Amino acid sequence: MRKIFNIFFINIFFLFLILFTLEFSARFFGLAGLMGITVDLIHDEKKRIHYVKPNSGGKVFGSNVFFDKFGYRVPSSNYMYKKKDKIILIGDSVTFGNGVIEEETFAGILRKSNNNFEVCNTSVFGYQVRHFNLRKDELDRFKPIKKIFYFVTLNDVFDSSNIAVKNKNEGNYENTNFKKIINLDYLRNLNIYFRDKSYFWMFLKGKIIDPQKVWFKNVLNYYQQNDPKELSVFFENLLAKSIDLKAELTVFILPYEYQTRKCGEEVLLPQKKITNILNGLKIENYDLTSVFCDQNEPKELFYKFDPMHLSENGHKIVYKEIKKRK
Repeated sequence: MRKIFNIFFINIFFLFLILFTLEFSARFFGLAGLMGITVDLIHDEKKRIHYVKPNSGGKVFGSNVFFDKFGYRVPSSNYMYKKKDKIILIGDSVTFGNGVIEEETFAGILRKSNNNFEVCNTSVFGYQVRHFNLRKDELDRFKPIKKIFYFVTLNDVFDSSNIAVKNKNEGNYENTNFKKIINLDYLRNLNIYFRDKSYFWMFLKGKIIDPQKVWFKNVLNYYQQNDPKELSVFFENLLAKSIDLKAELTVFILPYEYQTRKCGEEVLLPQKKITNILNGLKIENYDLTSVFCDQNEPKELFYKFDPMHLSENGHKIVYKEIKKRK
């Protein structure tokens, strides 16, 4: 009996040693990134829209984040807005800068490099056009506003948020059997736990699933079957709001990582439809997809195994494009 116990103990020891080594290696070599969000940051009002708790802080994709009295991201917990003309950034988690420290996001770089304007990043993770529409009048609190930059992520057209209050949603998977397995409550909760704790888990899952491809295929399918009318209505409303605020409106379209692998016409349908709407409304706009495609290693511009969130290098590229046009 003692011999069996010793064998069992030794096997367990070596199993944990192997897992520890794999986890350490994934962290040390930066093979993947975490994708959790501090649950207590998020609250919603009657399930209509979720907000970030004002004057709070926590972690988003492993990076420390801080929020002002409105629930918008700022560089530090005691940050005070300067009494200057404002540049307003509108967007979702990509513009928010998931996984990147604030000073290295394009919002943060723009703030540090600009002495004439104060930059206010009103982006919130999980927001889409429905959320933007509900909160657009809150821009009044930042007057005087000289410029409004809206950064389109292709999934902004979806009607519901991909962020649940407890951060449970992970997306849809093409493989039906895998989807059935991963959507089991126990495994889903296990995935939620490990995506916030384990770099090796994120690396292994990324290699097996190719989430960049899966998420983009879902988005492309939407644009193939629908005209993004919600986006058109929002652009009209945002244009009207910018005119009311006497602010210049510029829209930037950001790509998904999967699109930059081949950059072929067959994957650019979403950008074409969005650009047509913007041109029809005579809104100044720039599709940054070709800029990303022209880089030597476009994959390095994105957060590891992530469909659209940007790495520090990706944020630098976007900042350079903003700087050309501001």
